[in-house]
Amino acid sequence: MTRRLTAANVDPSGKRQAEKSAQADTFAAVAKEWLETKKASLTESTWLRDVQRLENRDGGESSL
Repeated sequence: MTRRLTAANVDPSGKRQAEKSAQADTFAAVAKEWLETKKASLTESTWLRDVQRLENRDGGESSL
Protein backbone atom coordinates (compact mmCIF):
# COMPACT_ATOMS: atom_id res chain seq x y z
CA MET A 1 0.00 0.00 0.00
CA THR A 2 2.75 2.45 0.97
CA ARG A 3 4.65 1.80 -2.25
CA ARG A 4 1.54 2.41 -4.34
CA LEU A 5 0.84 5.68 -2.54
CA THR A 6 4.44 6.81 -2.89
CA ALA A 7 4.40 5.88 -6.59
CA ALA A 8 1.27 8.03 -6.96
CA ASN A 9 3.05 10.97 -5.24
CA VAL A 10 0.87 10.65 -2.13
CA ASP A 11 2.48 11.01 1.30
CA PRO A 12 1.35 7.90 3.24
CA SER A 13 1.81 9.62 6.60
CA GLY A 14 -0.15 12.67 5.46
CA LYS A 15 -2.92 10.42 4.14
CA ARG A 16 -3.22 8.62 7.50
CA GLN A 17 -3.26 11.91 9.40
CA ALA A 18 -5.97 13.29 7.11
CA GLU A 19 -8.10 10.17 7.60
CA LYS A 20 -7.68 10.34 11.38
CA SER A 21 -8.61 14.03 11.36
CA ALA A 22 -11.70 13.34 9.25
CA GLN A 23 -12.83 10.67 11.73
CA ALA A 24 -12.36 13.08 14.63
CA ASP A 25 -14.33 15.75 12.79
CA THR A 26 -17.13 13.28 12.20
CA PHE A 27 -17.26 12.34 15.87
CA ALA A 28 -17.30 15.99 16.93
CA ALA A 29 -20.10 16.81 14.51
CA VAL A 30 -22.24 13.90 15.70
CA ALA A 31 -21.52 14.69 19.36
CA LYS A 32 -22.45 18.36 18.89
CA GLU A 33 -25.68 17.41 17.14
CA TRP A 34 -26.54 14.91 19.88
CA LEU A 35 -25.88 17.45 22.63
CA GLU A 36 -28.13 19.99 20.94
CA THR A 37 -30.97 17.47 20.66
CA LYS A 38 -30.57 16.47 24.32
CA LYS A 39 -30.18 20.01 25.68
CA ALA A 40 -33.84 20.29 26.70
CA SER A 41 -33.81 16.99 28.60
CA LEU A 42 -30.49 17.47 30.41
CA THR A 43 -29.93 19.63 33.45
CA GLU A 44 -27.91 22.74 32.71
CA SER A 45 -24.94 21.48 34.72
CA THR A 46 -24.93 18.14 32.89
CA TRP A 47 -25.17 19.82 29.51
CA LEU A 48 -22.36 22.25 30.36
CA ARG A 49 -20.18 19.40 31.64
CA ASP A 50 -20.69 17.44 28.42
CA VAL A 51 -20.00 20.50 26.27
CA GLN A 52 -16.78 21.13 28.19
CA ARG A 53 -15.71 17.52 27.74
CA LEU A 54 -16.30 17.79 24.01
CA GLU A 55 -14.37 21.06 23.85
CA ASN A 56 -11.45 19.53 25.74
CA ARG A 57 -11.47 16.54 23.41
CA ASP A 58 -11.52 18.81 20.35
CA GLY A 59 -8.81 21.08 21.66
CA GLY A 60 -11.25 23.85 22.51
CA GLU A 61 -12.68 24.29 19.05
CA SER A 62 -16.30 23.44 19.82
CA SER A 63 -18.86 26.10 18.97
CA LEU A 64 -21.94 24.92 20.85
